[in-house]
Amino acid sequence: MRSFSPGALLSLLLILTGVTTSHAAAPAAGDNIASYNQLCRMVRLAAAEIATPNKETDADDFETIATIVNLTASDPTALDDIANHNTKEYSSLPTTSKAKMHCTENTWDLCKKAAAYARDHKDNRQLQQWSKEHYSQQTATKIQDLVSGIIATVDELRKIDLAAKATAVNTNLAEALLGPTKAKSRIELQTSSTARAAMCGKTDSSADSTLIAGKFIAADMLCICGQAISGNTQPAICGTFDPPPNVEQQPGADYWNDWQKFRAGCGPAANLDATSGNLIRSAICIFLTHIRGNAGAVAGKLLRLGQIPTSLTSHSS
Repeated sequence: MRSFSPGALLSLLLILTGVTTSHAAAPAAGDNIASYNQLCRMVRLAAAEIATPNKETDADDFETIATIVNLTASDPTALDDIANHNTKEYSSLPTTSKAKMHCTENTWDLCKKAAAYARDHKDNRQLQQWSKEHYSQQTATKIQDLVSGIIATVDELRKIDLAAKATAVNTNLAEALLGPTKAKSRIELQTSSTARAAMCGKTDSSADSTLIAGKFIAADMLCICGQAISGNTQPAICGTFDPPPNVEQQPGADYWNDWQKFRAGCGPAANLDATSGNLIRSAICIFLTHIRGNAGAVAGKLLRLGQIPTSLTSHSS
């Protein structure tokens, strides 16, 4: 089974950190559509919520099938005998029965579960094939040793707090989308002391503590898609939206409503589960390729996402 690691989400945050979003040319309608689409891929992933895996179901199935394999390797007729005695207590089993021979008092419930599973899945091709095989004592012993290891692994699986891991992953997802504070209703790109260009990243200076771009996905999307001041707006820089973005750049302006428009344009959240690690890693690789390929136009910048207006009076930087 593929694993889903919170590290994949942390990688996303690290990749976004340090991404610059400005450009020497004035952005025009449609200039940032490609970057918007790449961010949308990340938005859909980060907006997802992973349910807690049902480890008991998975663990029980592994353990049951492992027991079937173990019993069948020892004696292909053992399961039938166990099924014939499944209403009895272990202490009441005939001494000469195969159920008594191949099960212990501690494993009797598991033996009965394995026999019931084999009966309920009697049409399963793999189980049919396995039940027809005959093994030497040496091979059967090796199989039993392997199965013992599987059952021990299942016991370890039961000790893992999957609920806590799912909660941690969902926290990482939320932070990737909206930042550590997980803003619920307000996002600013300019303050009375810090211009939007400084917060969203400039190509002619290093990032400093005022930089919001690269901190979380919503900030990057607003930096490349949000509006400048009156007279220099470009509502279609990331495509056409209905209604169009209309929050104009000024100190203290709240871009939350425009963020909701851009977020809606990305479509529904992705369907993620405990096996989605490869999906996330693939999306990160595609995103990396985009921001690396986009950086060549600006000397000295390894990563660049889109273009933004870096002046209060024009779209030029």
